[in-house]
Amino acid sequence: MKGLLLFTIFSLCVFQKIGADDAQLLKDGLTQFLHTGLFPEYLKDVSKYHQIDSSVFEQLSIGNLSSVVTCTLCDELANSIISLKKIHTPDIFLKNIITKTCKTFKVEDDRVCNGLLGPIIDVIFYIIENGKNVTGPKLCSLLLGPTCHNQFDYFNWTVDVPPKPEVIPRKVISGDDKIRILHLTDMHIDPRYTPGSNAVCGETLCCQDDQGIPENSEDACGVWGDYRSADTPMKLLEETLRHAKAQNVDYVYSTGDIIPHRVWSTSRESNSELELEIMDLLRDSFDVPVLFVLGNHEPHPMNMYAPLSINQTSLSTKWLYDALRTEELAEFPDERGLGKIEAGGFYTVLLRPGFRVIVLNNNACYTENYWLAYEDYDLYGQLAWLIEVLSKAEQDGEYVHILYHIPTGYKSCLGTWAREYNKILNRFTETISGQFSGHTHADEFFLYYNISNPAEAIQIAFNGASLSTYVENNPSYKIYDVNTRNYRVDDFEEWTFNLTDANLYPEKNSVDWYKLYSFRETYGLSSLDPIEVGRFVEDLAKNKTLLEIYNKIKFRMGTGADKVCDDDCHKANLCSIVTAELGDTFHCERIKKIYEDNNGKL
Repeated sequence: MKGLLLFTIFSLCVFQKIGADDAQLLKDGLTQFLHTGLFPEYLKDVSKYHQIDSSVFEQLSIGNLSSVVTCTLCDELANSIISLKKIHTPDIFLKNIITKTCKTFKVEDDRVCNGLLGPIIDVIFYIIENGKNVTGPKLCSLLLGPTCHNQFDYFNWTVDVPPKPEVIPRKVISGDDKIRILHLTDMHIDPRYTPGSNAVCGETLCCQDDQGIPENSEDACGVWGDYRSADTPMKLLEETLRHAKAQNVDYVYSTGDIIPHRVWSTSRESNSELELEIMDLLRDSFDVPVLFVLGNHEPHPMNMYAPLSINQTSLSTKWLYDALRTEELAEFPDERGLGKIEAGGFYTVLLRPGFRVIVLNNNACYTENYWLAYEDYDLYGQLAWLIEVLSKAEQDGEYVHILYHIPTGYKSCLGTWAREYNKILNRFTETISGQFSGHTHADEFFLYYNISNPAEAIQIAFNGASLSTYVENNPSYKIYDVNTRNYRVDDFEEWTFNLTDANLYPEKNSVDWYKLYSFRETYGLSSLDPIEVGRFVEDLAKNKTLLEIYNKIKFRMGTGADKVCDDDCHKANLCSIVTAELGDTFHCERIKKIYEDNNGKL
């Protein structure tokens, strides 16, 4: 469910074999549609043969249409919509056009188009009417990412990072030499999940109680979940918590996306109710602190985190911050660092002397959060706050874990935000002991390098994969062994089970969990020191056998692991590891060259 504004400004641009002349014809047809509300017959014919691919984890497919033509179309059509809105074209007129475009080109099922578009369009219209310097190119630089414009031409700001002191104090830490941390992410709990329902329903999320029974028994959803477009049954969550509780952990990190992919029927009330229910369930399951991160699916509408200045009830995100603050205050009633939750969904907690956790709401970097076009400078002042907290932690001799939802090198994290975060990370790398994220539903990790010495890896960020099987994954969770000398991760293990096998025995009330792997044991590492892991990634690029293992683990041996990972796939996996910010291709090109030099020029 990607780039909803593109339902209007880009829906006619994604075709398999069209040239510039055809693109101009399509632009003219859509422009006519925008201004008159009359859908040209020839566009109806075209739509039968060219439909839009809008997969959840990828940008919209543009087929063989050149990026130049695509970007030009996007700019012109976006400017047309802005002009129409500013001359007070009735909202209902524009909404009908956008919804019809969504349905005609099969961007989504009719029900999804009807249910999701309305709230998103309200946000877009508000931004167009009230934002400063909102132009077609600025919107398209967000929506199409690096395929359209230099994003830094429209979003380019900095935060002030203080110089490093000559001496950084450290507390003398006593107590246990190891703590264990449970990492759960992207649970996507689906209260409407129904075993036996249709797993091939044609909507963003299947296996729902209102999608009927499949004609083919092979298309029926299992008791524990499904590898196709399905989320997590409550039965699976309860079983996961039962199994994870036996791991005797000291802390729990939940890095976002509790809400399911049933994006066409969310509301503030339903999201808040489910969010609080699952948070309470986790707290009741563990007698240890649980820290929650907000994901892109938590707000209504999805992805839309509004600036604090937005007081209009239907657009504000304050209700979500209030819900999170209620939960964390119940856990940490005396923690003053929670005060920032209502200022943007981020906070900090001192878990024990010398060990602090910072929770970021880095949906502030998510390019599908269209509010970035309205207020694009360090949304919520969050990075400036992060610098303040890290500076104080440094002075107090504390070590820090940072939790967030979206990996900063991910293509949908605003390049400027990621660049400034990387600067902060470099400055405070002796204080920051670990980073933990979610969002991608993949078991992967990310390296950050010294800006002054690009050969030196200085930080690792660990992605928690996902409990949701969406898409082609086995469910999983991770356990980190963390030392108390500097609170770095010494090793981690991942637990999973085979979903196909589990669904063969619907009468069972538990599944056969197994340890998928230990990172150090599987890859033969003596430690998870960033420098050693940096060397390992270079060795990984030389070894296709290890790369195959890495790709299979990425899907936790789900059906996605059965697909062939070709050279482009391996290089993409490697680039994902070493890319910390949009537009910085240095390490990606370097690691691809290592791959090609050792596996033949490709």
